[in-house]
Amino acid sequence: MIYEMRSYTVKPGVIEDVLEKFGAGYDTRKDIHPLAAFWVTETGPLNQIIQVWPWDDMAHREAVRAEVNKLSTWPPGLGDAVTSQNVEMFNAFPFADKMRPGNPGPVYEMRIDQYGPGKLRAVRGAWEKVIADNEDVPIVSVMATDLGALNKLVHVWAFESLGQRSEVLGGPAGKIWSADALFDEGTAPERQYSKLMRASAFSPMQ
Repeated sequence: MIYEMRSYTVKPGVIEDVLEKFGAGYDTRKDIHPLAAFWVTETGPLNQIIQVWPWDDMAHREAVRAEVNKLSTWPPGLGDAVTSQNVEMFNAFPFADKMRPGNPGPVYEMRIDQYGPGKLRAVRGAWEKVIADNEDVPIVSVMATDLGALNKLVHVWAFESLGQRSEVLGGPAGKIWSADALFDEGTAPERQYSKLMRASAFSPMQ
């Protein structure tokens, strides 16, 4: 599965108005092709919304966009509320692709690992070794950039609350973040970032 991640930063104080406009516009668009998720940041870069769109392939994306372009209600008119936009395309690792409609959250953590060139093949193998067949790990996706900032790995975790996050990370699942296989000479990231997010009211993943 390919995921398109569209991250918009908006001006302080307008996030609720932006969400209302996106929600109204999405209500007319979702029957053409639904979102995978829509998140709002709580920590890290604030005032950021993150749209995640699932695609079978790029041809699927182009066909859907041709239909969506016929709508007068999408994209929603945001005026000058948006201060920056970023679009990246990701290839999901099939052994850790659980981005489906449901209620795994509503608290999500996105962890971003940046690698040097040529590292991601070994990194993918290490992740598969660490999490494959482990049903106790609340990961909804592990994916690597295909277009945009390259050599980036994103893994998204879902929690019922911040309290439950602390419980999970204090147990066996939390040891994944420091697993030896992910920090060997050939698999250690150069930089790491993290952001906590909440699901919007209209996100298929809550």
